[in-house]
Amino acid sequence: MFTTKHNECVGFESNWKVKRVYSSTESQTTEFAVAEQETSTAPKESIMIQTDSQPPPKLTEEVDMDKVAGFLHTIYPNLKKAIDDCNNSRAFRGYKRQSDIEEVECKLVQIVNAPRIGEEGDSSSKKVSSLTWNQSGKSLAFSCNFEHKSWCYHQGSVYIYTLLGNGKLPDHPKKTLTTESCVVSLKFHPIRPSVLAGSTYTGTVVIWNFQNDSGDEVIATKSVHDEVVTQILWTNDVDPEKTLLLVTTSTDGLLKLWRYDPNARDEGQILSLRTRYKVKPPLFNNMQKYEPDNDEEAPLHIITKESNGVVCFDFSNFFPDMFLVALEGGYVVQCSLLGATELKGSTKYEPLYDPSFKYYEPHQGEVISIAFSPNRKEQFMTYGTDSEIRIYLLGQEDPAQLIFLKTTLLDVTFVPFEDKLVAGCGLNGFMEIFHVQKATRIENGAEIPVKKRSVSTSLSINAARNNLVAIGSANGDIQLWTIPWSSLVNK
Repeated sequence: MFTTKHNECVGFESNWKVKRVYSSTESQTTEFAVAEQETSTAPKESIMIQTDSQPPPKLTEEVDMDKVAGFLHTIYPNLKKAIDDCNNSRAFRGYKRQSDIEEVECKLVQIVNAPRIGEEGDSSSKKVSSLTWNQSGKSLAFSCNFEHKSWCYHQGSVYIYTLLGNGKLPDHPKKTLTTESCVVSLKFHPIRPSVLAGSTYTGTVVIWNFQNDSGDEVIATKSVHDEVVTQILWTNDVDPEKTLLLVTTSTDGLLKLWRYDPNARDEGQILSLRTRYKVKPPLFNNMQKYEPDNDEEAPLHIITKESNGVVCFDFSNFFPDMFLVALEGGYVVQCSLLGATELKGSTKYEPLYDPSFKYYEPHQGEVISIAFSPNRKEQFMTYGTDSEIRIYLLGQEDPAQLIFLKTTLLDVTFVPFEDKLVAGCGLNGFMEIFHVQKATRIENGAEIPVKKRSVSTSLSINAARNNLVAIGSANGDIQLWTIPWSSLVNK
């Protein structure tokens, strides 16, 4: 099947060297000729001339103020909405530049002694009744008054201080304003930093412009209630195209909205009544629930009153028609300007409505503070003499969080740009800070001994510099603190 066969080898020549054929050629270029030639410039002569000076032509300015006003009126709602959205945005909360030095401890910057008020020989003790910063954060206004058992016969005083370049207040006020009776509540205008509104024990509201060039600081004075005005507040109208409203409440049981027109020809029309509201307590109320620790009944002057007076209130920054009202007896009522029920006694010029929308569990005592959260639109807070801070969410009947206190506070507020913090002051004589989620008190370092410490009556956080806090006391002094809020959240 298989055979063996031998074949001869076949060879081939190697070509690893190859010979190439080439030839060289030359190229020739033409010769270049170079020649030099000199040039001569013509002589020059400078001559100066003088012209007569002429004033620039005057151009006439043609401004149609009606068109400007119409343009501003058109863009204002959208512009205001954009500004409010930016102010309420959480995008840059807690943002700090690398160059910013963050304080980690609470620091007492200054103690300011209020000027002496009252007549000689008056043994009554003055106290800071109201405290407020203006929207620029540069001016602080506070009022001092006396304790009253019945009628007020004192002259009211309002002191205005302006921050210095070193971040402190001067020793003496920049301006002192007086009223016919003690001042209960103060509130700066949210747009004009020099306009201040104040309410008195006799039911009067006074509006000042402490930078008025004419020399008269009083813009308007109006009797707005029959009894003491418990609180005032500037708020936006439901219609964004309209001006701001001034809201007043009183122990007479009424909440009133006032139109503010500083350009009115008649001084009596600068504040004009828009609407009256009367918040009724729930139908089946229990006035016996007053003190949780004893069997003391509600005070006689509350039981015998035809209507419960308004102790405090607050309007929502997110919903212009929504507001909260605290009535005498511990009642908490959610109200709305839209859909209010007209009551008997309402007239064309003085309308009267019931804005009640929802009732919450009353406090076992009087309500001291009530406020919407500036950070979360669905959150609000109430605090009463039963030493309970209640955190509510809109739409829920039961509180989302309860914070039980060991001592009584006289003023409680939300901390701007810090969702988890609530601050207050009271009988301890120093500021107390609470964590909303943990329902605990935060050790903040503000408990350091202060000379001649007394009861703290009011607290106000600077709108422009949130770490700057002013605290008023029962002896008429003002404490200025710097508080590192962001450092306290994680404690």
